[in-house]
Amino acid sequence: MSEPRYFLPYADISWQKSNTPYSPVFDDIYWSRNENPNSSLAEKQHVFINASHLSERWAQLTPRDEFTILELGFGFGLNFSLACQLWQSISNCDQSILHYVAFEQYPVSPEDLTRMSNSLGYQILDRLITAYPRPIPGPHYIWISDNICLTLILGDAVQALPTLSAEIDAIFLDGFSPDRNDQLWSGLFPTLSDLARPGATLATYSVAGQVRRDLSSSGFIINKITGYGEKAEMLQGRKVGSWLARSRPNDKTSIIGAGLSGIHTAIALSKRGIDVDLHDASDKPLGAASRLKQLAVSPQLAAVPEKTSLISLLAFEFLIRNTDYHQSGKLQLLSESRELQKAKKLTDLCPDHLLHLVSADDATRLSGITVKDPCLHFPTAGWLDPSQLITHLNRVDVNLNSSINSIEKHDSGWLIGQDNHKKTSTRNLVLATGAVPSPYLAPLQLVPARGQSLRTTGEVPSPRVILSGNVTWFPSNSQESTLSATFIREDSGEDIRNEETKLLLTLLKDMTGINIRRVESATGVRSTTRDRMPVVDKVPDWGELADYCQLNKRTRAEHFDGNQPGLYCATGFGSHGATYAPLCTEYLVRMILKEPHIPIPELAATRFAFRDAGIKSQSNQDSRQTRER
Repeated sequence: MSEPRYFLPYADISWQKSNTPYSPVFDDIYWSRNENPNSSLAEKQHVFINASHLSERWAQLTPRDEFTILELGFGFGLNFSLACQLWQSISNCDQSILHYVAFEQYPVSPEDLTRMSNSLGYQILDRLITAYPRPIPGPHYIWISDNICLTLILGDAVQALPTLSAEIDAIFLDGFSPDRNDQLWSGLFPTLSDLARPGATLATYSVAGQVRRDLSSSGFIINKITGYGEKAEMLQGRKVGSWLARSRPNDKTSIIGAGLSGIHTAIALSKRGIDVDLHDASDKPLGAASRLKQLAVSPQLAAVPEKTSLISLLAFEFLIRNTDYHQSGKLQLLSESRELQKAKKLTDLCPDHLLHLVSADDATRLSGITVKDPCLHFPTAGWLDPSQLITHLNRVDVNLNSSINSIEKHDSGWLIGQDNHKKTSTRNLVLATGAVPSPYLAPLQLVPARGQSLRTTGEVPSPRVILSGNVTWFPSNSQESTLSATFIREDSGEDIRNEETKLLLTLLKDMTGINIRRVESATGVRSTTRDRMPVVDKVPDWGELADYCQLNKRTRAEHFDGNQPGLYCATGFGSHGATYAPLCTEYLVRMILKEPHIPIPELAATRFAFRDAGIKSQSNQDSRQTRER
């Protein structure tokens, strides 16, 4: 198994005289050679779009229908762009959603993608370039428009495809030739068949005998049809059964907890047209975060890449492309030699645009504040004003001062009881209760962590970037800047404590030499987990889980599916909720609505019970091997 890495190398591409991109790695071209660049589009149109009968099938769609395409070999995104163009041209699709799932181990660089876009003059490619992610291994959920979502999974499809959760309507096999990329073609067809819905179509330029035989034995009916250009033939296939469009659910969803995770979940659901009730016992949304004007957002990276660090990096990538954050940059002070050594390792693993080392003099110039130590500079880091989230709560019924005193399962979902004895029914229920105890989440053993922050009132100049050491100091926001934060585990007190105020001011003076007197304090309580990763998942039936763990002690577990139908959770974000919540709640909503997603075992509600029982998951094994290296 290959070692984890933070960034994949871009594809090595050689441009031939015919303006055809060529891969030296696979000794193959991305499409047929032709002096006319638009012929590549015509080839893709014939082989994949037309052969999959997309025009006829999409004309049958009704509002709220979904259609999912899976592609092996995303390349330059030409198939995706053609599918988007067709989708936007069919009026039936206005209120439907196109999910396009694509795998790519060797992502094309933005420069090569731009070159292709310029040669084609193709508008959809311009939109793709704007949203194109950095080459971080893992799934990237990219909303091109309100009804088109690209799920681009970077990395080895052989490893990732078996973990995909999706219901596929059309398959594009567009990898390099089977004789040049046999690993991609040899063992994935049974998995593709499992993912394909009855009647799902399949298209590929390849007519290799082994490909035909393997597809047929995997449950596809395969035919040879006329190819394009110099290719006389191609393959067209269909999964056994009759195809019917799939309607996305419109089940009412209730969320308990209007903190960061609850609000992000509500926004993601309402964007898809789902009716949402949001409940919170406080008199204003955002709970503790409502008292703060600035929350830091940046990735949490280890000197040796681990899956938890990759999740943090993916979360940060999703955030900077999907939220209204303030890109101020961040300077992480390196006052100890071990911190400097870790930083040097990180600079070897990450590109300069994500992070790089700067001297104390350069840090002083960047921040406008005297800095005595070298720093790790994160140019794209920044901060969020949590109050801005509230403006996105469209189509959400917000119920404040709504204390929930009971949750009951019934045949059609869940009954939520309130202090006024009113009970409301909901199909799906999300517990985003944070540090507020919930009996349904008690086995997670969430730990409260008190935090106190200060708001400075303009007495002294604030830094131009976030300064982070033993305390974090933010740039000015409307004549105020934030100084944060204490972190006291197993303390749920929300009172203002003078000793914590003095501690923060002392830490700031030690870090910068600046003494601040005029401050206002704010407190909040976060919920944390044993491994400091959030829990975003279906809520298990805890009794079934205990029995399962007892039977499978010290073994490698099979899949556990003893969950409580319609009950979910998003909690335990600790002090990194601002960074993690947007991606984690997008992931949760995909789980609820059965949209395409890659499961994340590191966020699973079962993981602590598994670890306590000595049950090994593949994820745990991989993490252990990484640490040993």
